[in-house]
Amino acid sequence: MAYASVNNLVDLELVSKDYIRYRKKKMKLKSKYSEDIFPNYNIARGVSKSKPTEKQIKQYRKYLKEVGDLIFKPGGDYQKFCWDILISKSDKDIQLRKSRGSKYTAKY
Repeated sequence: MAYASVNNLVDLELVSKDYIRYRKKKMKLKSKYSEDIFPNYNIARGVSKSKPTEKQIKQYRKYLKEVGDLIFKPGGDYQKFCWDILISKSDKDIQLRKSRGSKYTAKY
């Protein structure tokens, strides 16, 4: 299976209204939390600049759970976006065929 790759997220906003709705919900969700809960890494070494507190870790896990729920919501904006934009036509046809199942068509 070949999937599309994305190098610039702004390009997705030009292509899909579903992605725009998902991104707005994610930004609204992110604005509920303070900036200090998100990991702050030194790019050169890949190590954290400051150790997070237990409260920050709990808040970050809660944020990740909410974002995961947003991404994996059946029929949600992100799911629609993935189905319409990122999955090729041939893969869609195969998946639809599998989901419908095969019917026994023997004639007597």
